[in-house]
Amino acid sequence: MTIETDSFDRVFKHHKLFVNGIQLHVVVGGQGPALLLQHGWMGSWYSWRKVMPALAERFTVIVPDARGYGDSAKPAAGYDGLTVKEDLRQVLRALGHGRAFVMGHDMGAPAALLMAAHHPDEVIGVGYFDEPLLGVNLERFTAFRPDNPFVYWWFAFNATEHIAAMLWEGKEDRMVDHMITAMVADPRSVTARDRAEYVRGLRSPGGLNGSFGWYRDSLLTGRQIVEATQGRVLEVPVLALNGEYGHPGVAEQFEGIAATIDGATIPGCGHLLAEEQPAAVVAHILAFAERHGRRLGDATM
Repeated sequence: MTIETDSFDRVFKHHKLFVNGIQLHVVVGGQGPALLLQHGWMGSWYSWRKVMPALAERFTVIVPDARGYGDSAKPAAGYDGLTVKEDLRQVLRALGHGRAFVMGHDMGAPAALLMAAHHPDEVIGVGYFDEPLLGVNLERFTAFRPDNPFVYWWFAFNATEHIAAMLWEGKEDRMVDHMITAMVADPRSVTARDRAEYVRGLRSPGGLNGSFGWYRDSLLTGRQIVEATQGRVLEVPVLALNGEYGHPGVAEQFEGIAATIDGATIPGCGHLLAEEQPAAVVAHILAFAERHGRRLGDATM
């Protein structure tokens, strides 16, 4: 999918917002109910570029660079799910939105889920895209054993102080090339220009803080998810998507945890859903919003 830069820039504007004690870079465009999209590991707002124009026809699309990524501030700490959740919540409030659809991909998904769990009146529907459910089943995928042929080794690796930095610094382009090639079904879906944009963010001052921080705090985030969901069922509808060659069974993870689960596997797709199969991602989000948008109260879908 080709993005026409001139038309994209007419719809979407870049903002710097001071929220939760830090400055975040946020891209905003469109009109209608608020839809916040949170990227995952190694990414930035740019990860959603292929789906943003179509979604902006129906929504006010709000796409931040998470703390530690892209052109946002890159503090040394504050990467647990509840802190990142509060970043997202304050972004929405700073832009004048009391309620929104909140969608997260990869390591951006836990913060979206925690926002839905802690502030259900503010989240119309939550998206959890191609990611283990931290605190529930992560150890199943990180275990090094014969029945787990594709170990999620990067969780422990990126959480290891000093070693990860020693091996990442100065080799960001090679690491991005390796990881993205492994993540996607068709490597052509993420071009050399796209990869260079991710490398740019990772090579900026403090640019690896978010990458390491999310994983360093992943066990804490898992405990936060367990505490937020234990003993009650999440009433906010969940859109659970995974790629055919991505993280398996995202919808099944939420059985017994969420009351309403709209789950789907996107054919011919790896882990980077919005970059590999943007039309399918748009279709699933629109259908989900149509089904559950009445929770807006003051808007119709």
